[in-house]
Amino acid sequence: MPEPGEGELRLEVEAIGIGFGECLYRRGLYIQDTVLPSSLGNHAAGIVDAVGPDVTNVKVGDRIAVIPSFEMNRYGVYGQHAIVPAFAVAPYFESLSVEENAALWMQVTTAYGALVHYGNVSSGDTVLVVPASGGVGMAAIQTIKKAGGTSIGVTRSREKADMIRAFGADHVIVTNEEDLVTRVRELTRDQGVDLVFNALSGPVLEDITSVTKPGGTIFQYGGIQGKQTPYPLATAVRYGIKIQGYTLYELTYNLANLPAVREYVTQGVQEGFYTANVGRVFQFDEMVEAHRYLEAGSMAGSVVVRVK
Repeated sequence: MPEPGEGELRLEVEAIGIGFGECLYRRGLYIQDTVLPSSLGNHAAGIVDAVGPDVTNVKVGDRIAVIPSFEMNRYGVYGQHAIVPAFAVAPYFESLSVEENAALWMQVTTAYGALVHYGNVSSGDTVLVVPASGGVGMAAIQTIKKAGGTSIGVTRSREKADMIRAFGADHVIVTNEEDLVTRVRELTRDQGVDLVFNALSGPVLEDITSVTKPGGTIFQYGGIQGKQTPYPLATAVRYGIKIQGYTLYELTYNLANLPAVREYVTQGVQEGFYTANVGRVFQFDEMVEAHRYLEAGSMAGSVVVRVK
């Protein structure tokens, strides 16, 4: 059993939030170098069962969650026990299930960083969320609602549209049945959207840019589908549209940002803005199946692996 060192604690893991980033890391395609042998994962929930000699912010027996604020090639949470840095500790909410606690901090922190910390979303803003059916997409919908803005969620299937509305989306566009550009222009009366929160790769960026207001910002936070994504030069330059690459790590690797993250998420949970958005739960011995499910790209809500 590994022992925690200075600035570390050992977590008895109860549930692990997993995401497509772990699939990319496993394949050597992630934004962090893949260093083998390696664990995986950086968000989980469980019980502290040992602390390093200088750790004072938690004690043995505390139930905690973990903020994704460390590299997987240094720490990982895929296990019955995991060593994690003490600075990553986040509150565990008794009002939520252990699965929800495991997924919550990655989902909401990702949305918060782009839309609030950088995007300053506020009442009166209209935000396009592409896609809106995953855990982060739904957290974005809830974040926009918390700020008083108007959200337009995008999904491919009619089956997911009602779920997205249930999480607070003001409008939902089903791209298997509707044209994205036409519907956004109708919904905004040809004004376009102020912000875009996009995880898709491929030619979709051309359409998204065409429905962004002059001076608006597109946050590109993922590369779902793994396709080349041409830069829409003419439209972006003509209308002064900013296309900003973003990951939550640029926020959480700066430890000075973590107190604000904890305060924001805690307030959002206490006020009822952030609720259950776990779509599928696997058992620990089903981890391979969980990764295959992620790579199939058809999830609705977050994916969590239950350890105990």
